[in-house]
Amino acid sequence: MTITDTVSWNSKALDEIGANDGGRPALFTNARITTMDPLTGTVTGADILFVGS
Repeated sequence: MTITDTVSWNSKALDEIGANDGGRPALFTNARITTMDPLTGTVTGADILFVGS
């Protein structure tokens, strides 16, 4: 049996991270990144460190 959990990104989460006054970064693990760049393509299993502005 295989169980796959999918968490989708939403704009509310981005707003909360961007408004983080403490400057704490957010780490997303095992992410899937879809780009429009033909050289990069789609990356799966990526780790993303989002720091904000």
